[in-house]
Order: sequence, then C-alpha cells, then structure tokens
Amino acid sequence: MNWDLLNQLLERLDWVDWLVLLVNALLFIFARPVLQFLFRNHQENAALPWRLSLLRGLNLLILGVYGYRYLYQQEEGDGIAIKALSIVVVVYLAYLSSHVIRFFIYRRYGRKREVNDRIEYGVTYQTRLFSIMANIFIGIICTVSIIQILGFESMLQAGGVLGVIGVMLGLTQAAWAPDIISGMIILNSDLFEEGDIVCLQEGGEPWYGRVYKTKLFHSEFLNLSSNNRMMVKNTKLRDMTVRNLSKFASARGLRECLKFNIGYEVTAKAVRSMLEDAYERAKKSGDVSLEENDTPEIRVLETGDHAVQWGFFYHIKSVDKILQIRRLLREVILETSREHDIQLATPMTHTIAKAQPQKTPVSVAEPRSEQAKKAQARKQQEGKQEKAESVDNKIDEKPSRDPAVPDVEEAPDMSAKPKGDIPGEKPPQHTESAEKEAKETDRE
Repeated sequence: MNWDLLNQLLERLDWVDWLVLLVNALLFIFARPVLQFLFRNHQENAALPWRLSLLRGLNLLILGVYGYRYLYQQEEGDGIAIKALSIVVVVYLAYLSSHVIRFFIYRRYGRKREVNDRIEYGVTYQTRLFSIMANIFIGIICTVSIIQILGFESMLQAGGVLGVIGVMLGLTQAAWAPDIISGMIILNSDLFEEGDIVCLQEGGEPWYGRVYKTKLFHSEFLNLSSNNRMMVKNTKLRDMTVRNLSKFASARGLRECLKFNIGYEVTAKAVRSMLEDAYERAKKSGDVSLEENDTPEIRVLETGDHAVQWGFFYHIKSVDKILQIRRLLREVILETSREHDIQLATPMTHTIAKAQPQKTPVSVAEPRSEQAKKAQARKQQEGKQEKAESVDNKIDEKPSRDPAVPDVEEAPDMSAKPKGDIPGEKPPQHTESAEKEAKETDRE
C-alpha cells in the first residue's frame, strides 16, 4: 500500500471534508431507520425501497466524487464530470433537506390520528402552506448553487438564468396554479381528510370512495364499489357535490334510507310488520353491521298514482361498509316480503286490451265518394255543353238588314282618342254636308 499517497490525502482533507465523509458514511449505514423515521405514514411505505436505494446510491456517489477529486485529479480546475456530479450532490442535498423540514412541519401542524394502531400525521392547510414555502426557499438556494457550479459568477448571468426559469413558470402557470390554489382551498375548508368516506356526484349517479391522499395537484380516492384507486384534479373536485359520510351529527350514526313501492291493497300494519321482521333477521344474521339497540323508522314518503312509496330508515356507524349493508338489507327484505305475501314491485292499476282487427265491408255498389265525383263531373260536362249551345244561338240570331234602308256609316266615337294625337297624322275634318245627311237618315 502506498502510505505516501494516503498521507497526502489526509493532509489535503480539511474538517469540512471530514464532516461530509462522516455524514455520508453514517447515512449509508443507517439509511433504512432514517427513512422509516421520516416517512411513517402507511401510504408512503410502498415507496420506501426505491428511496432507500436512491439514498445509498447518492451516498456512494458523493464518496466517489471526493475520492476522484483528491486522489486522481492533479489540476486545480474542475472538469465537466466533476461539475455534473456536484450538481447531482446539490440536488440530493436539497431533496433530503426538504423531507427533513417536512417531517418537523407535520409533527407541529399535522392532524394526528391513529391508523392500524399507529400514530400518523395527516396533511392540513398549515402543513401544505409551510411545505410549499420551504420547498420554494430550498429550490432558490439549489438553483443559485447550480448556477455558481456552472460558472455563472456575475449577477447579470445569474439573473438571466433565473429570468428564463421565471418566464417558463409564468407561461405554464395555467396548468398547475389552479390545482394548487384549489387544493389549498379544500384543505382550508376542512371538508374531508385522509381516511374519510365521501360521496361524490357530478351530473350522473353518485359514487362512494375513501379519501386516500390529498396531493398538491390532485386528490386520490379508493372507490368502494370497484375497489380501485381514482385520481381527481383539485379544480374538478371543487365543482363536484361532496358529502362527507364520516362526519355525521347524530350519535346513533349515519342515517340511511331504502325506498319501496307497495300497492294500496296492503295495509300499513302489514308493511310495518314485514319491515321490522326483516330488520330483526338482519341483526341476528351477523352479516350486517347494525346497532343492537337501534330501531328502524318506517314512514310513508309519497302516495303515487299506482303505489305507496315507503321509506325504511336505519342508522349505521361503519360507513366504510355502507354499500355492503344496503345490498344485504335489500336481500333480507326481499325474502321476508315473499313470506308475508307482499309484492315489492309497483302494481299495475290498469289493463291494456288488445285491439281487434276491423273487417272492411265488401259492397257491390261503389263508394259514395266515387259516386259524388262522377256526379260532379257530369254537372261540369253539362254546363260546358250549355255554354257552347248559347254561343251558337247568338251567332244564328244575327239581325237581317232592310234593303229599303240605305247603309249608314257609323258615327265615330268622340270619346275615343283622336287620330290626330298620333304624330304625323291629321285628325279627320267633319263637313256640313255629312252632318245633314246624318240628320235626314235619322228622320227616315
């Protein structure tokens, strides 16, 4: 072993280098208990293996950077590989610092609750706000450190890099800012928290789920019907109707209602007896989580045209089994109704008679409509013939001229427009002789 090289290495290391090497060595050895202490929530246990691998890998990377720098690098300047490794180390330290600060914030402002015999701290408005502020502060320090490592030493160069980052955030703020603000509003309203059973509805049928986690941009739910995880954006979640079933006002539990349509011929006493008998059977079966000292409430909800709508009210405290209890109760009530000879289906209060096909009468005679058309056609034909005959008679009855009477020219119509009005034509001139001849003709 080259003891001279080892002595040179020990002489080049100062107390800061020894501290960094010691911290990395301890983190590499005690990585698992450190991560289990920082991430104690049951939702984060699944991410523990890859976080453990990441932490130990970065520890080895830091140790390798120091070994390369002090053992093999003889130059004063840093190469590209050293700069890249230094940037990775800075990002790692920022990531580790953010989780350490987050741990203390959750211990101070988180909502304490017990899950599977373990104490956990849930997210609140204060934890989300202080975590965002701490991450922004650490991010600024990390960015300035990276800028210094890359060689941008002047304020103008550093300001230009920060300006580019600010412009990118400003251009993309429409995609992430509304979800962050909506998430803060949801946490501040204290409508629900992690582990609550909620009913969500948006236009269609409602669905039931357990609040799994409220994150920065979205919220995760565990669907109770299909047993799968669903993700809803915080902006969309604010537009939905949310009912928190875990927060009920009565000490008896959450009040539920099942509706049944029963005919008017069944008396109220028979309906109440049947539903109470079904409730007792459901409690004795043990499959339905119902309160022992609770009694159902049976009321008429609506008197319709064909049936009476009855409401069967009961209370439950195991809200996570709300769908299971509904299904089992309906099954028990159905079996009990058959034993009591009560129909749960809406009865038919009217009958529909089948239409008999009408036979078309067979007649030798033509229909009246055809006869009327033919009569009208005959009338029109006769009318045309009469008009033609009247015209012929007028032509034949033209008066004969008396040979003793001389022909007289017809006097011109004075009311008509004189021909003289036509350009280039002179109006006719009446002489005295023509007037005398006309008078003599009139006398004769």
